[in-house]
Amino acid sequence: MSGFFNQSPSGKPSFISLDEAAYGVPDPSLSFLKVPVDIRSSTNGLLLCQGQTNQLYYVCNPVNKEWTVLPKPSCQHGTDPAAVIVFEPSVLNFAADYKVICPFASTDFPGATEFEIYSSEKKTWEVSREICFNQRVQSGSGIYMNKTIYWTIANGILAFDPINEHASAHSNYSTLNATLVEMYGRLCYANFKSSKFTVSLVDLYQSTMPMNYKGHRTSSKLSIDVDANFIGNITHPRVLPSIGGDVFVFLAGERLASYHAFTGEFKVLSTNMRLSGKCFPYVNSLVSVSSN
Repeated sequence: MSGFFNQSPSGKPSFISLDEAAYGVPDPSLSFLKVPVDIRSSTNGLLLCQGQTNQLYYVCNPVNKEWTVLPKPSCQHGTDPAAVIVFEPSVLNFAADYKVICPFASTDFPGATEFEIYSSEKKTWEVSREICFNQRVQSGSGIYMNKTIYWTIANGILAFDPINEHASAHSNYSTLNATLVEMYGRLCYANFKSSKFTVSLVDLYQSTMPMNYKGHRTSSKLSIDVDANFIGNITHPRVLPSIGGDVFVFLAGERLASYHAFTGEFKVLSTNMRLSGKCFPYVNSLVSVSSN
């Protein structure tokens, strides 16, 4: 993981590097897109953004500043869509082949969620036949890993297989004050309670797709006591989304720190980091994005 893109409420993106000597992007505000945008998703080096005025989706690589604009969807995705870009890098493919999956409130079935999918191969949007009844995803919560998208819902997690277009809701599971993260290729949720930072493994039995198991299992995977001087008087330190394995980042007031699970190293990255809004984990990539 190279760092984070932060989408502030003011609408101007910024980039926070975990190692400024090794990672960076030439235009952290994404001004090369020519229009002001909100970041919606980040996956394997690609960002999915949405124009603040025209509401169109943009896919870009902020490292090489290549981008493309997607055609207008056929459905209304809402004012703060939970769209996720799906992209698997390959040494054989120099140009990105990706999908964009956006859950949206069904107009035919009150309280239900449908999915509209864009394919870079077909260059079209299509509405999936999959429908999740009595489920609404939380905006900005989507994370893609191991060929599955995960969103948080009111009482659990919604998993979506973009290949087979199959969704599965896993309820009776609290995500209050928790953040979905990846640890060594496994889905986990991370949170703070007092000065204790905990990462818990979530087992949704995705290896038995289709995902027909209704329960869940969680087990504590990692638990550390964080220095009270770092926490200060902050009631609920914020865990930022993370991918890639063993690095976790959290924010207490204006103090930003990382923890390396493999080495056990706790490192204060900044003492004056003013972050607000959503954060998206980012991995540097040189993959090419074909323009329209």
